[in-house]
Amino acid sequence: MRKGKWVWALLASAAIFIMYRIKGAAAPFFLSLFLALFLKPVVDFLDRQRQVPRSIAILLSYIVMGLLIGAFFFFALPALIKELELAAAELPKQLEAGERLLGKILTKVRWQMPKSMQGALDQSLARFEELTLAGLHRGLNFLVSLIMKLPSLILVPVLTFYFLRDWRALRTGFLATLPYNWRRELLGLSQEVGDVLVAFVRGEALVCLTVGAMAGIGLYFLKIPFALSLGLLIGLLDFIPFLGPVAGGLPAVLLGLAQSPLKAVYVLLLLLAINQVEGACISPRIMGQKVGLHPLLIIFSLLAGGELFGFLGIVIAVPLAAVLKVLGKFLWRRFRLWFA
Repeated sequence: MRKGKWVWALLASAAIFIMYRIKGAAAPFFLSLFLALFLKPVVDFLDRQRQVPRSIAILLSYIVMGLLIGAFFFFALPALIKELELAAAELPKQLEAGERLLGKILTKVRWQMPKSMQGALDQSLARFEELTLAGLHRGLNFLVSLIMKLPSLILVPVLTFYFLRDWRALRTGFLATLPYNWRRELLGLSQEVGDVLVAFVRGEALVCLTVGAMAGIGLYFLKIPFALSLGLLIGLLDFIPFLGPVAGGLPAVLLGLAQSPLKAVYVLLLLLAINQVEGACISPRIMGQKVGLHPLLIIFSLLAGGELFGFLGIVIAVPLAAVLKVLGKFLWRRFRLWFA
């Protein structure tokens, strides 16, 4: 009996290793799984409460989601793009004015410093320029790689449909491959894992909503045009770690720069403050309450996920850590029984 248990442990280890090796190809499946978890409550409600056939319920949820996304692109995005075009026309003048202002400040500060520190300041500025160019280079490389992977993302709606339609069949088929005396326990385990993943998706949605509201209100008080639309954009993109806040905040900074360099600095400081509050307080606290992880463990999971799997690792770090916690508690209980 114990030999069979060790065989299952080896198979689980092999599965984890294979997932690591094919992590690039697995991205559409992870995205489909998260989208399915997000839509599952709506589909279950239509299926169980309103007696709508499950396939029709999935299509209806797709239509509602498409209408919401389409409404944003139809009403808010054209006005935002028009305002950004006006800002882009004024951008060269504002950049030149900002460069002159920064040059005056640096010149005044530099002449008031000892000569030994002037060299250090010049080196620091040169290093900052190198880091900025390197960051832009990495960002462009990431965008190119993302564009190259767009064809595989077309599979996401299809995979999501099958996840939602065949959820119970997939779970039943998996349990049928396991030893009979394990099935009841693993059925409860799968339910617990599903609850954790659903909690993660809802927690992430709440974090994005909070960040978007903070950004929209802050930009409104700074008198930035289309503050509410910008807040919505920042909230929608916030689910993408690191790159999302930059992509969402850049239009706000440009619109601020179209008014004055100082206004752009205020917008940048606002977005940096929101990002710090989110990373230190909002996200760890909300996600910690939703998925049952300590904030320190969430921060460590993000760092470890980025180190091991890159961008995809950052996206799946928190739900994976929550699932591993559930699995760890289950295995600990089993090991205590096996070796008692």
